[in-house]
Amino acid sequence: MLYNIIQWLGVWNETNLINNGERKKTMKKGHKITFFIAVILIAILGYVTVKGVHFGDVNIKGANEMRYGIDIRGGVEATYYPKDYEGVPSEADLNVARAIIETRLDAKNITDREVTVNKQNGSILVRFPWKSDETEFNPQKAIAELGETAKLTFRDPEGNILLEGTDVKKAEGVYEETTGQHVVALELSEEGAAKFEQATGALVGQQMPIFMDETPISMPTVNEQISGGKATITGMENAVEAKNLADKINSGALPFSLESRNYSTISPTMGSGALDIMVQAGLIAFILVCLFMLFYYRLPGFVAIFALTLQVIGMLLALSIPQFTLTLPGIAAVILSIGMGVDANIITSERIKEEINDGKSVKAAIDTGFHKAFSAVFDGNITVMIVAIVLMIFGSGEMLSFGYSLLTGSIFNFIFGITASRMMIRSLSQFNFLRKPWLFGARKTKKELKVIHFYKNRVKSYIISGVLVLIGVICIFVNGLNLDIKFQGGAIIKYTYAGEVDQTQIQTIVVDTLGRNCDVQLTTDLATQTEKFVLNLAGKEGLSSQDQDKLNTALVEAFPDNQLALSDAEIVEPFIGRKFAEDSVKAIIIASILIILYIWYSFRKV
Repeated sequence: MLYNIIQWLGVWNETNLINNGERKKTMKKGHKITFFIAVILIAILGYVTVKGVHFGDVNIKGANEMRYGIDIRGGVEATYYPKDYEGVPSEADLNVARAIIETRLDAKNITDREVTVNKQNGSILVRFPWKSDETEFNPQKAIAELGETAKLTFRDPEGNILLEGTDVKKAEGVYEETTGQHVVALELSEEGAAKFEQATGALVGQQMPIFMDETPISMPTVNEQISGGKATITGMENAVEAKNLADKINSGALPFSLESRNYSTISPTMGSGALDIMVQAGLIAFILVCLFMLFYYRLPGFVAIFALTLQVIGMLLALSIPQFTLTLPGIAAVILSIGMGVDANIITSERIKEEINDGKSVKAAIDTGFHKAFSAVFDGNITVMIVAIVLMIFGSGEMLSFGYSLLTGSIFNFIFGITASRMMIRSLSQFNFLRKPWLFGARKTKKELKVIHFYKNRVKSYIISGVLVLIGVICIFVNGLNLDIKFQGGAIIKYTYAGEVDQTQIQTIVVDTLGRNCDVQLTTDLATQTEKFVLNLAGKEGLSSQDQDKLNTALVEAFPDNQLALSDAEIVEPFIGRKFAEDSVKAIIIASILIILYIWYSFRKV
């Protein structure tokens, strides 16, 4: 079905030209200007992508207002502690609080974040990037994005707690068409549903206040006993009020209240100026690809440049408009999508050239070439889309960012790499002087093609592939995987300093001294204006006193004039937790199965 729809999008303009001579003439003239309309559209969208549009109620943010990840732009670091809590919370409660914070960040499209726990003191360390329009770099203002960190409770009129935030699975602001009112729809857990049924049965006609810590946020009245785990809170004046209450209820599902005792700015781990370097590298790579397409494929390559430009514009807008954080994995997905766009244009260009070499006219070769190339491009993109959708369903954080960027890239590849390319090249081919075979890379004399029998050599390919895989597996077991702190946890050590220090030099000293992976970030505590550098040391163990002394000595000797002093050190769990790893494995298995099933179905006749 999807295959037929997309194919229809690419040929609608020619199927409508068959039976009406006058209409055919009109549409043919329209074809000639299609390319120029596309160029104008590219120019307009390009301006919107670079500058954005801010006019009245219209606020479209361009690439210059994109939200970049911590590695690229830096961000804020906040350490949360249980509020008014005796002792240290259990590991289970800490993991619940961590999961809720991660869910909140995902809901706000903040996919580049680091959330970990310290089981020793019960703290939760959160790092996330600045908003795109952040100029003051105020950590206290930035952490307000996380929402309420208080504990949610449902109480009776005497103040006795009936339900807690953990009993609520989901709250959502909705519009009831039957009553014409905006309400908050509640969905309770199995245990919460039982508590709620009992509580509402005892409080019919009375209020059941909802508190965030000791502050009431809603005072709903119970009209009847409610069973089934679903209920609605009425009395909302508008959609905004309903959404705000739903957001508070969702954010209050913490097992305990949290308070941030310290927060600071953090520098980009890739260093200052990393974004400028990445943009320059991307532009150079894009120009080189365009030059290759232009000189090797000529007219189809010229059209491919515009199609690729449209694809890049579409992907950037898909990231900047919803303020979806552009992370390093997201950038990798964008690059992969551009590569697939190039691949789609190469396949099509080669097909057109082959048809011309076989003696077909340019017009017939274009139609046949696109038709023959479509199935290969379709299969390649649809398998990637399967992977992207599975990653988005099971993913969180950087995995979600990668899946989103990959999915949008594949969609725009369908739209621009297939449909737009076809319409533009058909438009240009209406001009006689552009209907020359050499402009499509065709040969003047027909040359016999060399046939490579891949299938006959399949056994050799199996052996070579198997040997390479075996070598990789052996290397993993012998050398192990060199994981950083995100995957295996480790120690976070902070030093205060004066003046300026070199992140790269610090990292080199730590690795040489301790033999452990290390990321270095510079931070500024705006409350005290204290400058610190943070060492993120990977490893399941902490740092022994002997290693700490060696590290202190090496750093002080390297920076004798910077007044280095150890500030604090703590052992943390991996930033990427067990649930992330389990979801990743699920995503890989499910995506692999779906791809195999799709390939089996597509090539069932082979």
